[in-house]
Amino acid sequence: MELWQAALLLLLTFAGIVFLVVLYWRRRKLWTVVTGSILGFFSIALSFYILLTLLFASAVEYQLPDRSIPTSQNTTLTTTSVTTTTVTTEATAVLQLYIDPDPNIHPDVLGLREQRLSSGPFSRQNEVTRFVLWNFLNDRFEFELSLTEEFAVSEGAGYAILSDACEVAMSYYLFSAYDTIHMFTVPPDDEGIVQARIKLEYSEPGFDQLAREAACRFIRRNPVPLEGWTDIESEKAYAKKIHDYLARRNTYSPVGYDPDAMLGMGKYEACQEAYNALVSQDEMTVCAGYARAFALIAQYADINAVWILGNEEEATSHAWNMIYPCDGSEPVLVDVTWDDTSSEDEPGQVLVEDIYFYLPVSPADEHLPSELFIDFLNEMNGMK
Repeated sequence: MELWQAALLLLLTFAGIVFLVVLYWRRRKLWTVVTGSILGFFSIALSFYILLTLLFASAVEYQLPDRSIPTSQNTTLTTTSVTTTTVTTEATAVLQLYIDPDPNIHPDVLGLREQRLSSGPFSRQNEVTRFVLWNFLNDRFEFELSLTEEFAVSEGAGYAILSDACEVAMSYYLFSAYDTIHMFTVPPDDEGIVQARIKLEYSEPGFDQLAREAACRFIRRNPVPLEGWTDIESEKAYAKKIHDYLARRNTYSPVGYDPDAMLGMGKYEACQEAYNALVSQDEMTVCAGYARAFALIAQYADINAVWILGNEEEATSHAWNMIYPCDGSEPVLVDVTWDDTSSEDEPGQVLVEDIYFYLPVSPADEHLPSELFIDFLNEMNGMK
């Protein structure tokens, strides 16, 4: 109801009360007393409504914290890093105290989406990976770029550069169920520039959207302060909520014990996507699904958690998470898969181990990340 409508209704109500009072004194009818009393209570409530509207008519604005990342010499960028949120209701300004995630937008804890990046020519793998990730975060899965001839020395080397960039970009863009439509380079031109093209097509984008929505529902049930995390203990406690939720919801899928069979399966059939850990009714997943789901929820919660691939052998590999804490301290390791399978791995379990939760990252540990992943992540997070 608009303010002028409420004021007009209040005026008419008072006029009605006056009419009933005059009528009572002339006719002495009981119904005029009852009706007048009801209108009196209504007018009091309406008066309070108008008073509150006048007191809280202006909206309150809050600014989110600045997010930035280090840039390389060969990348041109401009960062827009401040977001303003205004929240109003019909009668009062509502103070927004918690993050309200948008499931239609992939989380972007690095603030990369709003930057402006050139398309090359690139001479290092991390530059290509950053450019690929930037496109993914902007929902572009068909784009061109250029490489130097010294970097992409052959067609095969060019393909490997592009393929590795797409795989490592999955550390922050957490959906990997895509088909490669185009991924190639053309011979260098007279200036030694190699043109390249990437076109990917996701097999089940609706499943990925459901995973985003499930992650955002977790955030709304477990509110995150609007200003983000200011101390490592609070951030760690929230990460533990995510860790325990995924372990209690899921069991480790039997397909994970047969890596040869998994090679012939699709990503969802092999239980490797966030969808499997967050939405699928069979509540089964493998390490990649646990890790992608953990990172998806954590990133929506403003925790800088990434998806890591490692422990690679001829036919096997393992996936887990790494967190770059809010206080800038050394990254820590989280492995929901091993904690779940080390405890009572059954749906709705109460006990969840934390043996592999917030461990220091160490070369002596059982987790050996891919060099491509760790090199890119450390550079993006200023650890080099």
